[in-house]
Amino acid sequence: MDHVAARLDGMLHHLEDQGVGSRQMLKIARASVYAQIVLGMAGSLAFVYGTIHSSALALSLYAVVALEIKAPRLLKIYAVLLLVLTLIDFFWLATYAGPIGSSNTGMVMTLDAGKVDVDRTLKWGIMASGVNNFFCLVPEIFAFFLRIASVLLWALMWSKGLLDGSDGELYADPNSAYETVHKHSSIPGSPARNGVRNSDAFFTGDGGYQDIEA
Repeated sequence: MDHVAARLDGMLHHLEDQGVGSRQMLKIARASVYAQIVLGMAGSLAFVYGTIHSSALALSLYAVVALEIKAPRLLKIYAVLLLVLTLIDFFWLATYAGPIGSSNTGMVMTLDAGKVDVDRTLKWGIMASGVNNFFCLVPEIFAFFLRIASVLLWALMWSKGLLDGSDGELYADPNSAYETVHKHSSIPGSPARNGVRNSDAFFTGDGGYQDIEA
């Protein structure tokens, strides 16, 4: 475990030396999620053994939500599920890559010898089988290697603290920075600026704010 942590720390320092900081890691992670969405949508054209693509698409959409709201728990859950999906990809490819690549998917075409348009039916069946095999296997191969790289990236982000909100550059609250650095001086009659309301004060009819002296 210590060896893995040391390797991740070394990779993190190497990326930082190359100018890849917190925001760049986030952009790369977001781009990889979008790429997985596109590959999952392409895999939807596969109607035999293609359920792996729907699972990947659902997980990628989950990642989009987690990245948008920046919830630490959701981000960490996605990182774990991404590792699980990558392992599933490996076993899926080990099981189905051979049969799909050799067109031995179990798709059997039954042709009626007495039918006039037998040739047209045969061509359509061959095309359907080719589309199924291509869009089932090729997007999955690309997605598998993409997810391997994504797992390493998310592991680096986790070790850097980007998934628990401890990185100031990435998760800084713009409102708090505004209040501490660019806070305006108090303007009489403006509760939005002051942020504090006296007990001897009330709002006027037009939405203004007026102090009442005792």
